[in-house]
Amino acid sequence: MFRRFIPTLLAAGLAAGCASVATTQSAAPVPANLQPGNERMTASLAATGVQIYECRAIKDKPGQYEWAFVAPEADLFDRSGRKVGRHYAGPHWEALDGSRVVATLKERAPAPAAGAIPWLLLTARPAGPEGAFSKATSIQRVNTVGGVAPQTGCSQASLGATSRVAYKADYNFFATAAHANAVTDWNAKAGDFVAGARMGTPPAIRLMAVVQTAVLESVKAAPAGGGDAAVAAANRTVLLRLLPGQAANIEAAYQSAIKAIPEGPARAAGIQAGEKAAAAVLAARSDDGAGAPEQYRPSATPGTYIPTVIPGASQWAQRKPWLMSRPDQFRPAPPPPLSSALWSRDYNEVKLLGSRNSTVRTPGQTDAAKFWEFSLPSIYFNVVSSAAAAEPRDLARNAKLYAAAAQAMDDALIAVMDAKYHYNFWRPATAIRNGDADGNDATARDAGWVPLIDAPMHPEYPSAHAILAGAVGAVLQAEIGPGPVPVLATTSPTLKGAQRRWSRVEDFMQEVADARVHEGIHYRHSTEVGLGMGKRIGALAVSRHLAPGASASASASR
Repeated sequence: MFRRFIPTLLAAGLAAGCASVATTQSAAPVPANLQPGNERMTASLAATGVQIYECRAIKDKPGQYEWAFVAPEADLFDRSGRKVGRHYAGPHWEALDGSRVVATLKERAPAPAAGAIPWLLLTARPAGPEGAFSKATSIQRVNTVGGVAPQTGCSQASLGATSRVAYKADYNFFATAAHANAVTDWNAKAGDFVAGARMGTPPAIRLMAVVQTAVLESVKAAPAGGGDAAVAAANRTVLLRLLPGQAANIEAAYQSAIKAIPEGPARAAGIQAGEKAAAAVLAARSDDGAGAPEQYRPSATPGTYIPTVIPGASQWAQRKPWLMSRPDQFRPAPPPPLSSALWSRDYNEVKLLGSRNSTVRTPGQTDAAKFWEFSLPSIYFNVVSSAAAAEPRDLARNAKLYAAAAQAMDDALIAVMDAKYHYNFWRPATAIRNGDADGNDATARDAGWVPLIDAPMHPEYPSAHAILAGAVGAVLQAEIGPGPVPVLATTSPTLKGAQRRWSRVEDFMQEVADARVHEGIHYRHSTEVGLGMGKRIGALAVSRHLAPGASASASASR
């Protein structure tokens, strides 16, 4: 039969050549019925192409006709605009290396955007050789633009005609834990073990830096085909040493991971490489100062009561950094004088927005504040995983990224604790209850003021959350580069089930900083200084691990 093509005009903004390809960056949340369950995202690709429809008679409805879906036809691009595969009838997704999957519909949801095809969750299975796409077990179609079947033009006269309707979408690829990249998968496992051990933030961040450094060294040393075994062995060795209370869970995860790897010389050599690399990193960091005795001396007038809880991590300022030349390398200028306009600005902002009973803090600000109440490593590493999942990646690239982020975070806490205990600046709860004693007429006292959340037990200046966000953000900005930014997301250990999403790294960093003010535990200037310090430390990590030609030993210490 002769097939005619009815052209469909592109909607405004849809026309795009390869140079302008990008994900749609929608901030709309993915509905619960489209979540793939116990699987991890392994890639997020942007599709630009057409949905193909054919004019057909409607079965059992004489004289009625419709545009029936035939197939997709689209190119798949990574965040830099580089073509990495194609999407076509089946439906199939095929990578440039020849690997491909075919999928069947599992769930659908209406698209938030008007005139866009639905969002989907599909179950995938391999349909070709192994490669970039072959391990996908689920695929999401989200952030759709266009692609809806024409509403007119199908009649008896046009039977058999086809219409090609332009569309864009993001396709998120997921794999079961056994199929996920070993670096990202074990990072998530380690985060779970840390949470189960109820570690405080500074020792938890240090532990993850040791883990991810050992992982990087193990990947460097692993033979061909032995990378996954090396990563598993490195994680097991470090975690058993530093988290003995989680030994049963760690061992179970290791045995499950090793059993999924075919036996043979490569696996055996990989295990050996991972154990050796981990032992070397543990030895190099055994005297880094984390185990030094805590000797904080409270400031008090003899005979006068003060709260007796000892502040945390005061010895952290004496630790040996991974990247910095010394703990005080980025020590900032002092906090603002109490007589300054900057001080009164910060005082009154946190007094108004950070109070537990604030009437001006918005519900959205309160939600974000509670989301960021506690900074276990996983809340930041989930953001890193969002970037790592944006395109197919190998073990070595992920190992470098995670080591860079982990070392930057650990050095960030060394630097921030140095500054905190050097300046010993008061928290808002103390300042606001003593507002009549700071010598500034613009800071009125509130005798019963309390913050939205309880303040951590260490001095205020600068913000530790902000320095961590700045360090991670700087690493991510370097890793992502000038191309489109994948949707970043994370979940909170203190607000179970909640997820936050950002389309820019800057927005992620700023939300963390804002949250600490809205929680009532930091001043605006403190978060600004913390972000700046973190970015500088992140730049060191980029230079060490991610810059072209970077090859220094990850376990090197100064």
